[in-house]
Amino acid sequence: MSSPTAAKLGRDHDELIDAIARRDADAAERAAHEHTMLFQKRFLDYMKQNMTESMAVL
Repeated sequence: MSSPTAAKLGRDHDELIDAIARRDADAAERAAHEHTMLFQKRFLDYMKQNMTESMAVL
């Protein structure tokens, strides 16, 4: 995971925790949704990688 991505994930967590602490349900929902969408994008990007190109078939 790249540093910018790790930093973004940390900020996402902080925003979510802050919203929950403020009892701001709308802000917490937005932060959770954005965080989930980032995870989904990263997961799908990972799954799209062709990791079999360098494997030898015997």
